Amino acid sequence: MTITPTSGLAAPTHTPGGNATTVLASPALGAHDLLVIHQEQAPGGMNPMHSKSTEAVVIALEGELEIVGTDETRRLRRGDSALITAGTLHQLRNAADVTASWLVVTPGDVTFTNPDGEVVQPGWAR
Repeated sequence: MTITPTSGLAAPTHTPGGNATTVLASPALGAHDLLVIHQEQAPGGMNPMHSKSTEAVVIALEGELEIVGTDETRRLRRGDSALITAGTLHQLRNAADVTASWLVVTPGDVTFTNPDGEVVQPGWAR
């Protein structure tokens, strides 16, 4: 068992769109098969459209966020969760005037692909 107190976590990584990502579990932190991240997003913020090579669960913690896909948009509020299937092009967007936060849980070997088909791997995902 590995316990990582909050004081042992790396500072959040800030990315475009008003996002801050904190890794809670990853292969680099001793997890073998899991990536768990906490994300916060400023009002009006959004992350880039992308897809993942694996399925992912998004769990809304605070605020309201929208999962925007190519043909539908779903709104999550505190306590709601969504399963995003592998290969689904999507982005997360803050739908409120307060900071939104959520968890993303996915297998540790996930890769990310932008709409142009380029595979990208954020440093925090390793």
